[in-house]
Amino acid sequence: NLSPMATIAGALSLCVANRGDNIIVGPGHAESVSSAGFITVATAGVTILGQGRGSLRPTLTWTATAGTILHTVTTGANTTWKNFIFSLTGIDAVTVGLTCAAAGVTFEDCKFVTSTTAIVALKGMSLAATANDFTMRRCLVKAGVTTANTTTFLEVVGTDGLVIEDCVMSGYFTTSLGAISNTG
Repeated sequence: NLSPMATIAGALSLCVANRGDNIIVGPGHAESVSSAGFITVATAGVTILGQGRGSLRPTLTWTATAGTILHTVTTGANTTWKNFIFSLTGIDAVTVGLTCAAAGVTFEDCKFVTSTTAIVALKGMSLAATANDFTMRRCLVKAGVTTANTTTFLEVVGTDGLVIEDCVMSGYFTTSLGAISNTG
């Protein structure tokens, strides 16, 4: 379907698993992640490609503490997000912004913002033991406050085949955990 959709979730609903479908998201597109499972990636083999540079990249901003983007274990495998801004700073104390149980999920050329002066996300992303072959390439993670901090950006719970390549993770995280925490 080549008709424009208003939301990423709407576009995902038109995709067919493992067909190589691409969702192209225009520059300046913005959505508020306002509920748990706000976007549930349940179609395998889809690439979600953001257009634009710098602050004109598509931006997803969390506006609910329980808001999440989910990659489901049985149907959301082998999906890729490219060139997005994920801002977990629309509301204080986001529990976990993104959760991934599917294998083969990739984030490339994305920016993740987990804190500002007054707003701090507790955890950026959590990978289940089934999220094997997870990849992050050329991504920037910013957690910038000094008085409070993000517990950890990436919680890894027994994932195999994890690749973190050419990424920068800067800011303040809980000292005992750091930007990446392996709990499994």
